[in-house]
Amino acid sequence: MNRTISKLSFFGGCILLATTGCNFVRNDNLNQAIARGDTEAVRAALARGVDVNGRGMHAMTPLMTAAKAGQLDICELLVKHGADVNGHNDSGSVLMWAIESRNESAVGFILKAGADRSWTNALGATAESLAQQRGLTNIVAILKTK
Repeated sequence: MNRTISKLSFFGGCILLATTGCNFVRNDNLNQAIARGDTEAVRAALARGVDVNGRGMHAMTPLMTAAKAGQLDICELLVKHGADVNGHNDSGSVLMWAIESRNESAVGFILKAGADRSWTNALGATAESLAQQRGLTNIVAILKTK
């Protein structure tokens, strides 16, 4: 009986992935390559047509993942391929994730690319309030001048 249920669960999961989860899996693989800093795997995924604005685990877009990892070169590559600089999930925006990385160059790039600095997360934080909470005075200055 358990074996039958396991087989049904397996096949049901395969059908579910085949009909609804393929984009999720493909984008999660892209997000993992970004987190590793594997630029060549990112280029290959984009060449295969992976959705540059698709969502992975925790509704993270590839650009959010690159910003979180402080991967400036990958941020630039994704924006060049049409990534939305204003993508967000409940926790944060692309800009907020760049702030979390503490990479001042990435923050500056995301701002220059058109990020909305006024967006608030589910807790009501803005990019500037987040930087202030973290004591990131250089990033606060960047947010005020760009």
